[in-house]
Amino acid sequence: MQTMVKKMISKYDLFMCYKHLPDRVSTVGFYFLRISKDSVPMPSSLDQAQSELPAFFETGTISTKPLNALEKMMTHMFMPKLKIQGK
Repeated sequence: MQTMVKKMISKYDLFMCYKHLPDRVSTVGFYFLRISKDSVPMPSSLDQAQSELPAFFETGTISTKPLNALEKMMTHMFMPKLKIQGK
């Protein structure tokens, strides 16, 4: 009788870019973009972090084709808002 072994491997790599994105992104990534020049507070709890930190950072995901993702975001998010404001 054959024995099946199930093994789960979780691996996370953290790469950091400053002021520019690499020419080619090989995986889906998550980004934090600082949007405030004020000093960022150190939250003492998860609830405090969830309520205060969004004012300091824009977050999102970036795919293997960042220009395609940007085009979709412009087409489906920003253009409809601009059209509504232009009425």
